[in-house]
Amino acid sequence: MIRQNSIQTILDTVPIEGLIGEYVSLKKRGSNYIGLCPFHNEKTPSFSVSPSKGIFKCFGCGKAGNVVGFLMEHEHFNFPESLRFLADKYHIPIEEDQPDESDRASLDKQDSLYIVNQYALHHFQNRLFETEEGKTIGLSYLKERGFLEETLKTFQIGYSLNKSDDFSKTAMEAGHRLELLKELGLVKDYNNSLKDFFKGRIIFPIRNLSGKPIAFAGRVMSNNVKAPKYINSPETPVYEKGKTLFGIDLARTEIRKHDECLLVEGYTDVMSLHQYDIRNVVASSGTSLTEDQVRLIKRFTKHVTILYDGDQAGIKAAIRGVDIILKQGLTVYILMLPEEHDPDSFIRKSGTDEFKKYLQKNKQDFILFKTKEQVKSANNDPAQLSLIIHNVVDSIAVVPDPIQRSLYVRECAHLMHLDENMLVSEVRKKIRKILYDKGKLNTTERQKLNELDSNKQVAPRQANKIDQFYFFEKKIIRLILSYGDKIIENDTSVVASILSNLDGIRFKHPVYNQLLELIRQHYHASDHPVFADFYKHHADDQIRKACIELMTDSNYELSKNWSEKRGITIPTEEDNYVNDVISCMTRYNFLCLSDLIERNNEAMKTETDADKLKQLVKEHQILLDKRSTLGERLNIVIVSPDHKSRFDV
Repeated sequence: MIRQNSIQTILDTVPIEGLIGEYVSLKKRGSNYIGLCPFHNEKTPSFSVSPSKGIFKCFGCGKAGNVVGFLMEHEHFNFPESLRFLADKYHIPIEEDQPDESDRASLDKQDSLYIVNQYALHHFQNRLFETEEGKTIGLSYLKERGFLEETLKTFQIGYSLNKSDDFSKTAMEAGHRLELLKELGLVKDYNNSLKDFFKGRIIFPIRNLSGKPIAFAGRVMSNNVKAPKYINSPETPVYEKGKTLFGIDLARTEIRKHDECLLVEGYTDVMSLHQYDIRNVVASSGTSLTEDQVRLIKRFTKHVTILYDGDQAGIKAAIRGVDIILKQGLTVYILMLPEEHDPDSFIRKSGTDEFKKYLQKNKQDFILFKTKEQVKSANNDPAQLSLIIHNVVDSIAVVPDPIQRSLYVRECAHLMHLDENMLVSEVRKKIRKILYDKGKLNTTERQKLNELDSNKQVAPRQANKIDQFYFFEKKIIRLILSYGDKIIENDTSVVASILSNLDGIRFKHPVYNQLLELIRQHYHASDHPVFADFYKHHADDQIRKACIELMTDSNYELSKNWSEKRGITIPTEEDNYVNDVISCMTRYNFLCLSDLIERNNEAMKTETDADKLKQLVKEHQILLDKRSTLGERLNIVIVSPDHKSRFDV
């Protein structure tokens, strides 16, 4: 793990305007820089970089962060990868905590496995391009398929000689340990003798996101009908089949650029499309699509187009398992190719331009495609139609976005000639079952049900009260981050004053509450608590983004020449922070008291025990008096609808 002092050194050293300036054309405006946002299309610059704060913010799409956050967003690195990239780029030494013995052994083992895989990759490449057998059998076959040597070298395609020990013998002679060769599945024991697992096959390396070889797939070249067409490496500490996608290292930038991922079945499909300059394409590495693979795609885009053969087998394969993609909130399209083609053959026949035109013209929304195909196959059979309805409902129910769900309900009801309310009811039942199977119904999931149920709506007054709490909680955290160490009165700092006012209080907004708890911990642990500089570089993504959002609330900055030109002096926010803190905390306390009064009022309505009711009435009057005092300070007139002790806020 990278030490905190090294992280801070990186963040203090790297000039944010210099790094972002390599990706975005920036122009100086006042103390900041502006440019066109790299995260969404815009014609008027709304992307701002603040060197003094060390952060960027787009006031169009809302993206914000520090140098690490920019790399995570733009290059899709994780937090440690971003730090290592910056340290390497700016020649900053990194200090790391020493792992314990078990961790060190695990890291050493992983490094050894990567080294062996890298050796195997070079060995197989050498056998394809430098041996007679490789050129005669492997290379000639690949060239007959239309692959250029440039493409083969880009994907690092290789060949394993049709000999039992060619690889194992040379690998052990090079000093690689037999147990590692076996663990990686490169060498197998057959009847007490060692044999190369991939012998006589074309080798397709499977690489991780950073381009390291982690596994291999081999295509048979002999006419042995009993031999499987493809064989794959086993899972290892460096390779989990369900967490990788063939071609992802080459496709990730193009996927982000086009905001679309093309998903195909085969290795050669990926290679062919790439060769024809369609490079936002991956394959699921010979396995059914998994949630981890979908999450990997989601790092780069929320739009997936599945390309499958146009025959019935292709249609069934396309429909099977796509609910996994929908569940992750991605929009899924499907492109059915002409019946006699797969992506490889179709791109070779049509060429790049025609393929792109066909793609844009013929891709269809998956759920609507699925509904049409299944209705067509039912032939008005009531039993079949019933199964189809449930099948379509299953897909709609996993879509997390409520607006998208409602649109699907409307369109699918029309396609199946059903009453829309009936389909709404079925989808609602399915969501309830999903939540029941999970064993919990949290707030977000309850809201999914409410959004589908026209009879269940959030009360405007309740929603308004929550918004008020969020507003003040946001402002309180912002005041602490901006002015926490400044003095408010009697040598008391802003943070000390606010925390004493909030003693025992938890914020309703989950992220602001998390920030509040961290601030409390730091305040009680140190005489000099850290504020914005710490939180804007925090490893937790939500904390970091919330902090930067609070620091960049406005897209406007007062010109330094304003006073001279206009003859008007306008106090800055910093000039007025004392009044802001006092006003904000008074109004927040008023809101909290009003909430307590409301809850106490409800408790009194249902309490049947005379002594407890008497105590509630006493507490109620105390709360009313406190709120009345605050109301006078704020010049708020409290109106009670029944002209007694109860009132509305």
